[in-house]
Amino acid sequence: MPSLMKLCFGTGEKVSWTKLLFLFSCFLVCFLLGCRKKGGPAPSSSKYITSFVFYKNDNPLLSQDITTRILNDTIYIEVSATTDVTQLVPTIVHSGVSISPASKIAKNFSGTVLYNVTAADGSVHTYKTVLRYLSGAKQIVSFTFEKVRNPGLTANISGTISGDTILVNLPPDITASSLVPSIVHTGVSISPANLQPADFNYPVYYSVSAEDGSYKNYTVYARVNKCIFAQADDGYLYSINAVNGSMLWRYFSGGAGNYTYHNGVVFFSGADNTVYALNAADGSVKWTSTPPAGNFGLTSPVVKNGKIFFAGSGYLNYPNSNYAYACDFVYAINEETGNKEWITPFGINSNGGYYLLNASADESIVCVYDALLGIFVFDAGTGNTKWSVPGDLLGKANPVIHNNVIYYTNEQGLRAVAANTGTQIWQLTKCYSSPTINGNMIYSLGGQTLYALNLQNGSDVWQVSNLNNVYYTPYTYGNSVFAALSNQFLISYNTASGSVNWQKQGYNGQYLVAANSDLFVCNAGNKLSCLNPSDGTTRWTATGLPNFTRPFCVVDYQNNLFHVTNSGERN
Repeated sequence: MPSLMKLCFGTGEKVSWTKLLFLFSCFLVCFLLGCRKKGGPAPSSSKYITSFVFYKNDNPLLSQDITTRILNDTIYIEVSATTDVTQLVPTIVHSGVSISPASKIAKNFSGTVLYNVTAADGSVHTYKTVLRYLSGAKQIVSFTFEKVRNPGLTANISGTISGDTILVNLPPDITASSLVPSIVHTGVSISPANLQPADFNYPVYYSVSAEDGSYKNYTVYARVNKCIFAQADDGYLYSINAVNGSMLWRYFSGGAGNYTYHNGVVFFSGADNTVYALNAADGSVKWTSTPPAGNFGLTSPVVKNGKIFFAGSGYLNYPNSNYAYACDFVYAINEETGNKEWITPFGINSNGGYYLLNASADESIVCVYDALLGIFVFDAGTGNTKWSVPGDLLGKANPVIHNNVIYYTNEQGLRAVAANTGTQIWQLTKCYSSPTINGNMIYSLGGQTLYALNLQNGSDVWQVSNLNNVYYTPYTYGNSVFAALSNQFLISYNTASGSVNWQKQGYNGQYLVAANSDLFVCNAGNKLSCLNPSDGTTRWTATGLPNFTRPFCVVDYQNNLFHVTNSGERN
């Protein structure tokens, strides 16, 4: 102290009380300032939750991590409706010195849970949880081609939604390569987007996403073809969805007979020659018809003008007798009731129908060809014989009736005759298969050649030779004629020039049907397939169905029938 006094006031000088008081005040201030610096800053008041996550690793029942939203003092938890929230474990990141309940502690979040975050200064911030279930809605409500967005349409066309399939009945003359759909859906998004053009010549796939992250896929088929009726090798008649190849229903027929369709009803003859009429919608039996007495076989049915016509061959019983006689015959029954209209025997034939081909019919006549006995024509209303040419060459194929002319082929040529009289119009010494007519052209396959002829006089228009053993009937659609070869090649030719459009191998084309921009054919494994007739690309191949080795028919939404019988006529 004396030294300090000397430093401040010098020596030999008395110190006044005023100066002492000043000195003491300075010392006290320095002391207090030193004490404060040694104690550090004031405690923090920070108390925030910065992250609140339910990790899948901590919650085995979750399919993915769930991140919440934090706003002010509220934690928003959003989960799907199927999530069990009664034992969820959150991982929490926060400021402050503690949180209660602690991180990683399971809680029941079906109700509000309060979390208290305590700051260093002892203050507390309370957060509350709010649970919201995310919507799982993800449906296409309507699917429409509006005429205002699609110039080729004259009216709006809406699709029929069934499960995950949407069927749109487009008219066959509509160009479907760039149609614009108007789609109404639930959920948060759809892909492809609404109003986005797509090529509906092929199935188009849509995916609708829900708010909860789930999704539903739809397939849109813009075809006019409705179903296929086909006899399978397992003895059942199958009704098959023409747009995807799935089974609609089946009916055990015993494996006999072929099928035709008219006005919502499927007709066929069973193994015992009973004729069946089934409702096309569900396969239920509308009626059955008891056949004439005898031992015979029936060919494919033809429906015209309220009657169903069959050709038959074998033994018919004499009336009221157990005795029978060998013959061919034509059999007509009523389309609505199955009652017999008439039966007309002709010729004497003990070959059991092996050489008898399918009946052909128009509004006024029924025509039957027997390879040994010749051609016979009957009045469709009465069954009376109009004319016949017995023993007329050795035929392979049944006739086609077109514009009052009958066209039929045999091993020695193709012939055109007047339907009412049998008068010959022209005859060629070539062509063997059943003829197929398209516009003013007639097509037939013989040996190794496909012939395209003028319908009026039979003159050559073009021909394609050196094919591989062509025996099957050609089929025409639009500007294409399809030929199936015995080496399982399927070839599309231009109808006017004979140039090749496309070809592909691996198809048994004996029974093929082209209808409304679809080509239906069995592949080499006898599985029913649908091809694009313009380029031969496969649209679908039926899975889960048996083999098909018989003719079939296709029906569209306008009730039109597309059919090739054993010999190729479209009924």
